[in-house]
Amino acid sequence: LFGTPTHLEFKHAAMLYDFNYALMDSVEDFKFTPLSQLESYIYEIRTDREDNRQQHQILYQKLSDIANVEL
Repeated sequence: LFGTPTHLEFKHAAMLYDFNYALMDSVEDFKFTPLSQLESYIYEIRTDREDNRQQHQILYQKLSDIANVEL
């Protein structure tokens, strides 16, 4: 998972290892992608950087709340 621009062409990495490659424009597209159990894939999902940052902050807060719950 890369959260910063890498300027890498992941399709070339896929070709290097004879993997399949798929580029998607949203996480929603990926959610409905059937995942192969027999073939190797590299899935690239292009996302909005600011939205990513906000979603990570929400996730980290939820995880922090769970970790700090007294048992």
